[in-house]
Amino acid sequence: MVLLSVVVGLVVFRKRIITMMSKEEMLEHDRNIFTNAASLLAERHLINFFDTLLSDHSYTLSDVRPIDKLILFYEEIQNRYLNNKLNKATDNLVLAIDKVRSFVSLNFFVYPEGQTGENLRLCMYPEFNIDRGGATSKEKMRKYDEWRDQLEDIVKDARTKYDIYRQTVKKKLFI
Repeated sequence: MVLLSVVVGLVVFRKRIITMMSKEEMLEHDRNIFTNAASLLAERHLINFFDTLLSDHSYTLSDVRPIDKLILFYEEIQNRYLNNKLNKATDNLVLAIDKVRSFVSLNFFVYPEGQTGENLRLCMYPEFNIDRGGATSKEKMRKYDEWRDQLEDIVKDARTKYDIYRQTVKKKLFI
């Protein structure tokens, strides 16, 4: 009877060890995904991108390339986290960043004109921005203010989603 109890105890203990090893392997898998994502886009780069959009209503093509790489990275199935909470936070972040990218692709234009090369600067409706030589009427200034408000809403939402994502990574991966 004692021998049976010992054997059952060892079997249960072994299953716990295997489960713990599996959890550790899962943790390592998810840490690797985060490390690879972070190598594509540093946190400071994304925050600077958001800050520049909010303060200057402009960006350069070099600002957005790493962001595009991150979006493409997370769209690949192999780069899905095993932890569902991480996946949810990542999905929300990618959707929010994609909204920012969609907005700037439709509402930002090369400014100043005549730029050449690969690192063009784009600005939100420069012809409506008084600081860029536009907006000679109150109607144009009002319209620009509407676009600015839309930009602020989507960038602040993306920043919030990033903060949630990063907090989730910290809690789940201890990074």
